[in-house]
Amino acid sequence: MTKEEIAQEIKNNSDNKKYFKSSFIEEFIKSFINEFEINDYILNYNICSINRNNGCATYKIEDKSISIDCKKIIEASLGRIDNEKKIGIESSEIEKYTKVNLDILRTCVHELTHACQYKKCLEGKKDLESHLLEMVLKKNLDTLAGIDISKDMIKYYNLLNKLFLHPECYKFKPSERMADIKGLEFTYDISKFINSDIESYMKLLLLSSKIDGYSFISPTTYATYIAEDLKNELGLPHGETDWYNIENNYIEEVKRRRISLKDRLYLGLPINDDESDKIYKKINQTRKMLIRSN
Repeated sequence: MTKEEIAQEIKNNSDNKKYFKSSFIEEFIKSFINEFEINDYILNYNICSINRNNGCATYKIEDKSISIDCKKIIEASLGRIDNEKKIGIESSEIEKYTKVNLDILRTCVHELTHACQYKKCLEGKKDLESHLLEMVLKKNLDTLAGIDISKDMIKYYNLLNKLFLHPECYKFKPSERMADIKGLEFTYDISKFINSDIESYMKLLLLSSKIDGYSFISPTTYATYIAEDLKNELGLPHGETDWYNIENNYIEEVKRRRISLKDRLYLGLPINDDESDKIYKKINQTRKMLIRSN
């Protein structure tokens, strides 16, 4: 299933003011699984209702399953679209259906990306992305491999769980950050086959997601940052403010390997003032374009 074919499916549904049927979503998921060769990591996928505390969708490595709750996705998407009126971004009825259908696909890709992440780690890839993923997925990876987990590691896992279960910290979790960006990159590419307004809208969501979680920490550096008052609330240790510096000095790694801005934003690694300014400038320009087109 090509992105152009998917875009046409979105147009057909949205022009008729319809959301995707479960049969198309299942077909899309199957196509993605085959393309990225993650058949061993997804044995079941269900379009169904999910417990209200579990979000709009889930991927469980324990039974290698994906669940997608379209009703929740539609409600969340329409809520965001309604809130965007406050900043001057209006949507026609057809645009609403288009944006919601893109959100359904984005959510699917997000969960499918989690399966890809486990595949990447279990294949023994040795790069920064794999290392960041292993830091937050290691408990499940060790369990899958039948490895006994030490008391120190259990303490570490509990610390991470306590951190990332907090609503303010979700955006700092590498596996979730990467899955969010992958989903938005995928749907942004599809939007190019729909129309320029939808393309600009998806570009705005993508840019906003990439800069999400970054805060000023020095005269020259921005990084994904956990505020000290939040650390106090959660009882977390003080010292380093970028959680990924628990084990590695990524600022030096970035300098040494000259990692591109695109990759640093994807991984949540430090960026400088100029880079941050350029991203916010693009966000403001894109937002103004959308407001003017309404």
